Amino acid sequence: MKKKELDFLFNISNEFIKIRDFDELIKKVLLTAKEGFGLANSALLLYDRDKKELFLKSYIGFRKKDVDGLRIPLGVGVTGKCAKRKMIVYVPDVSEESFYMKRFEPTKSELAIPLLSENELLGVLNFEKRRNDGFESEEITLLKTFASIVAISIKNTLLFDNLKEKEKKELKLIEIAKMASEAMDKRSLFGKLVSLGAELIDAESCTISILDKRTNEFVAQLPGYGVDEDLLKKFRFNIKSKSIGARVIKSGETYMTNEADKNQLVIKKFVKAFNVKRLIVTPLKTSKEILGVFYAARTGQKGPFTEDDRKIIVVFSSLAAPIIKKMQLMEELKKRETELKRVTENLKNINENLQNISYAKTNLISNISHELRTPLVSIKGYTELLTDGKFGKLNDEQNLSLYAVKRNVDRLLNTIDNLLDISKVELGIPQKIEKEMVNIIKVVEEAIEITQQKAHERNVALIKKYNVNHLIVKADRQQLLRAFLNILDNAVKFNKKGGKVYISCYQKPPDAFVEIKDTGIGISEMYHKLIFNRFFQVDSSDRRGFGGSGIGLSLSLEIVKLFGGDILLRSEQGKGSIFTVQLPLIV
Repeated sequence: MKKKELDFLFNISNEFIKIRDFDELIKKVLLTAKEGFGLANSALLLYDRDKKELFLKSYIGFRKKDVDGLRIPLGVGVTGKCAKRKMIVYVPDVSEESFYMKRFEPTKSELAIPLLSENELLGVLNFEKRRNDGFESEEITLLKTFASIVAISIKNTLLFDNLKEKEKKELKLIEIAKMASEAMDKRSLFGKLVSLGAELIDAESCTISILDKRTNEFVAQLPGYGVDEDLLKKFRFNIKSKSIGARVIKSGETYMTNEADKNQLVIKKFVKAFNVKRLIVTPLKTSKEILGVFYAARTGQKGPFTEDDRKIIVVFSSLAAPIIKKMQLMEELKKRETELKRVTENLKNINENLQNISYAKTNLISNISHELRTPLVSIKGYTELLTDGKFGKLNDEQNLSLYAVKRNVDRLLNTIDNLLDISKVELGIPQKIEKEMVNIIKVVEEAIEITQQKAHERNVALIKKYNVNHLIVKADRQQLLRAFLNILDNAVKFNKKGGKVYISCYQKPPDAFVEIKDTGIGISEMYHKLIFNRFFQVDSSDRRGFGGSGIGLSLSLEIVKLFGGDILLRSEQGKGSIFTVQLPLIV
């Protein structure tokens, strides 16, 4: 993953973790996605577990009438299939997919990414673009990581929202619930709850069992009240077991008996171990789930439980369950915040390492380039002295050999100069740029003249087509010459023998244009966005053997952008390329 992408992920993870308001987070997610990935439309849909369908939470780009009240069943459309499979679904051309749900006419490609938290489906991010094959593989990978960060942030925000909602309700709780809610660590909380429960109905022993999702068993929590801890550690039951706890969990109703020793559902070893005669078992449930069960027991030495006792315990359990859930949410929130901080710290360390590696690489390239340039300049100088006859007259064969040496030295010097310029940019060394009024037609003419010998050797014709004689821009002439030389050099290098390079200059105010069109091997569309990256070279059999450092086009683009311009590419593999340099005119 590139430094720019890591910086992006690092920054958004820092931004998202700070947002506690759910609606604010969703808006920030969609806005970040639209701006960061050039989306036509984007939407976030949440999963309704009860109805097993997705519902639209927020969107950008869509018309309200097209998506208002949108709900999508699992497996329907691109988004529904993504949710059902819990996998990314990418449709590069929606017109060729029968399951695409047409809602927005300009949409050409659609990408749906599930929002998962520990394989739990939270929702789906839906992205659309107005062109076919709108998402590249690198972009999909980046969006997948983006979605993972979003899922963690949504989970944290939902947990926080749940906590806020629970806290509002707790303000109205009776004093006993307030006392219990003050102790948020697990042991203190369970200790207070069982103690208060025992006091409410004068029970001799009380325990709480909570579902362990890893084993699907209900496990007794420490400490209990009036129960030996070593004994309590052994107490657990499975939901499928034939026990009173399992019955209460399945029914969701409180069970009471004053003859536990005669009840077939009460496990005999439980009765014996805890000396139980009177027993009340009630579910600890919230509006959405049953967390566990609360046991209150008496021995035969005390009187039976009454209906009032049962009612009091039902009220108690309804107050205790949200407190327990809150504690669980707090633990989960702390766990996720720790996880997100760890991921953020890892991204930060990776980013720093990449910066250090990049700096070291650039320094090395710069030093090596300087060391290579000095002897090459000397070789070039002596070669020119020889060809000028300063050491005696040379025959034709010797002259041809020296011209070949000079040509290759010039090529190496140009590559080294490119490397030095790139190194200066990466190291932050200011470049000496002298802007002046420049007639770019003259600069193009000079570039053609320099490239002519190489074109002649490869039997490539350079054909000029000018509509004007003067196109004045404000730029550094030498830098601009370098940019045109790099583009022309590629046009000749990657051309076929007997091929042609057409150079045309024209104006469309407020800009001047230089178009360099070749009849060479062309560039596949998948590489169009990468071709201007530093050191990038298309890896294809057609291009192997041409050589080059992969920095010419990158440097040309940086030079042109220094003067407020841009370079546009149109190309098709096997059909040549057109590079158009665009610069602001000086009228």
